[in-house]
Amino acid sequence: MENSLQKYTTFLLFVTLLITGLIVGEQLMVPFAWSFLFAFVMHPLCDFLERKKFSRASAAVFSTLVFCVVGGAIFFFLVYEAVNIIKEEATLYEKVKIGIDQLTSSVERTFGLSIQALGIAPSGTSNMGGIIGWIAKQIDKLSKNLVTLTLIPMYLFFILNYRALITRFTLQKFS
Repeated sequence: MENSLQKYTTFLLFVTLLITGLIVGEQLMVPFAWSFLFAFVMHPLCDFLERKKFSRASAAVFSTLVFCVVGGAIFFFLVYEAVNIIKEEATLYEKVKIGIDQLTSSVERTFGLSIQALGIAPSGTSNMGGIIGWIAKQIDKLSKNLVTLTLIPMYLFFILNYRALITRFTLQKFS
């Protein structure tokens, strides 16, 4: 009973430390977690290539390249669709603005509230500080996404290449 309780406590402590590490080291650990997920997906391809007399390293490189090509194709498709949506932005913007104006007038009629009296700025108002802050946030998000997109294939290669060592370590420590 004591040994079982100790194993459960160790496991819960490990999970807690793992989640805390993911939160604190988000920039490096989140791509690592995604890489583990993609390694599970790419593992059958690596095994197949190893059975066909590829070395483990070349199978890991090939699987990582397949992942990058498929991921790049999906990314290209998403960007292509986003560009199509942006081309129709003026029409979408006008429809959203009309919807917001109708919602605002409906709230004013129904509840007798004035949007200006509540201190909510109209949708056309903008200030330079807000725009600069928004641009800075977008640049920060873009840099984080680029780091993530760079680290995932690198981590994926190392996980696929050293999966026997990772498995042996995990079995030795948690069995």
